[in-house]
Amino acid sequence: MMNAAQQQFLEEVKEGKWFRVEIDMNVSFLVKMKPAIHPNGETMLESLWLSDDDHEGMTIEEYYKNDWSITDNTLTIRGKGTNHIGSFDNIGDETSIYDEDGLLVEEKLKRIVLENVRKDFLSQTEFDSMWTHAKENNIQEFPLLSYVSD
Repeated sequence: MMNAAQQQFLEEVKEGKWFRVEIDMNVSFLVKMKPAIHPNGETMLESLWLSDDDHEGMTIEEYYKNDWSITDNTLTIRGKGTNHIGSFDNIGDETSIYDEDGLLVEEKLKRIVLENVRKDFLSQTEFDSMWTHAKENNIQEFPLLSYVSD
């Protein structure tokens, strides 16, 4: 069973909510979080991490109840099911967001993200809007969420 802080956070993000996560002075992510139900019936927290500062760090993640906690607006991640959409593996092929020269291809990024998130998690229009925010580093309007990897 999830603890009270986890349940409260899931309630806060139940319709999906975007946060700003600052990893250091030079790297920020725009992160969407929303609850999801695993086929086994367990409630998870699904997330999408977008950044024009760190393409390689972009991920789609699912956290089970034992994989995350939230305390004083700090999200702690202990284990996760991760799809590193920004990985340089398979560069240039259809599963990569990069062309043969290692340059980001935004249309591939959008396709791969939309193919790999749950259908009710993110629309194409929402992706386009949020990716524009990330590219322009126009993310100060989003609430800051601290992040710790345990």
